[in-house]
Amino acid sequence: MSKRLAFFVSKEEVENRLGISTIRDNLFEPDYNITPGKHIPVIYREDEEIIFKRLRWGPESGGNAFIRVADADKELQSGNTFRCSVLASGFFIWKGDTEKGYPFFVRLLNHSLLTMAGIVYGGHTEPTHFKIIEDESNVLVQPMSEFMPVLLNSEYVDKWLQGKGNQAAPLLREARDQIQLTDMSVLRVSKKVNDPQNNAPELIQPIPK
Repeated sequence: MSKRLAFFVSKEEVENRLGISTIRDNLFEPDYNITPGKHIPVIYREDEEIIFKRLRWGPESGGNAFIRVADADKELQSGNTFRCSVLASGFFIWKGDTEKGYPFFVRLLNHSLLTMAGIVYGGHTEPTHFKIIEDESNVLVQPMSEFMPVLLNSEYVDKWLQGKGNQAAPLLREARDQIQLTDMSVLRVSKKVNDPQNNAPELIQPIPK
C-alpha cells in the first residue's frame, strides 16, 4: 500500500483539470512527504456545490488510513460518511510495504495532479478525516506493493462524487481501468523519504538503480 503521498500542484492546474475555483491559496502549499495524520486537499459535493478543503488523512486515533474497494459500499452505508476525491501529485511505495530500503515514487507522466478515491467520515457538518480507497495494484506497481490507491481521471472524479447507492465497487473498478500503464511512472527515489521529518523537492527526484 501507499503509506506516503506528495503534493506539489499549482492552483491553476487544479482549477483547469477539475473545473473548480478557489481563492484559498493556502490549500496549495507543497508537501513532499505526507504521512497519515496530516491535512491534505480533498474535494467533495455538498448539495450542488463542490467543497474544496484540507482534511486529516486517517482517524485521529491513528487507525487504518485506507479502505479496500470491496468494503467501500458498506462504509458509505454506515452513516456520516460520503465520497471525496483526494488530491496529490503521487505516492510512495516500498518493496514489501516495509518502509525500508529504497522507496519508489509513482506519478502520472503528463500531469502533476493525481486524484484518488476516498471516503470522508464525520458527516458534512463536521467532517473529521478521510480514508483513501485502495485495490489490487496494477502490473506496474505490483512488484513493489500488493495494493495501491484507486486513481480517478477527470471524468471519473465527477462520476465518483455524484454517485449514490450501493454501486461504489463496480464504479471504482471501472475507474481504475481507465488509467493506462503508459500514463504512469514508477521511479526509485532517495531513502531520505524514509524519515517523515524530511520534506523537500529532492525527495521525488529519481536516482539511478
